[in-house]
Amino acid sequence: MSGRSKQGAGLTLGGEPRVFLLPPEAALREKAREMRRLSVLVLVLVLVLVGAGYGWAFYRNSSAQEALATAQAQTQALVTQRKKYAKATTVASLVSGVAESKKLGASTEVLWAELMDAVRSSLPEGVFIESATMKARAPWEEPLEPAGPLRQPRVATLSIVITSPTILDATAIVRSLVNVPGFADATPDSVTQASGTYSTTVTLNVNEKALSNRFAKDATGAAQ
Repeated sequence: MSGRSKQGAGLTLGGEPRVFLLPPEAALREKAREMRRLSVLVLVLVLVLVGAGYGWAFYRNSSAQEALATAQAQTQALVTQRKKYAKATTVASLVSGVAESKKLGASTEVLWAELMDAVRSSLPEGVFIESATMKARAPWEEPLEPAGPLRQPRVATLSIVITSPTILDATAIVRSLVNVPGFADATPDSVTQASGTYSTTVTLNVNEKALSNRFAKDATGAAQ
């Protein structure tokens, strides 16, 4: 009884019988077809992705080419405008250069005529200027050093020989020159006498107030 029970436990009652009658080669061919279909699907997907990438790259390249063409057109327009106004710019530069040159050239110019008139007016009655020697620096030269350790800065020097019927008080002569425009300092150098006339040599140093400043203009056009 026990042996029969064991055999009966392995049976399936009411099941649908199945039998695979095709050879194993048929199953392999079916599996190969499925693999080919999957490969075709993957290939199509790759082609779609490649096409999308190519289209995006083409779009980006077209946009870059368009931007480049626009930039080139703007550059050409600027070049044309620059050529149009190049002559005016050159003329303006030349005018500016001339103005700067004039300003530099006159930067050390002393108003000698006005200075001489002021000196002549400051002298006592009966005293005359016999001769005068002017000394100033050129714009490209070094500034003049003071005449001594206790002397004032100077931009030019005027040496005059004055004549008088009597010997002059040197201190009084120097004091009379203080009101000369641009006065820095003055010294009597020597006194000589000939034929009843006394000649006194005086050296007068002047500062920047004696300069003409002809071309030194500020932004409003007023003289500095």
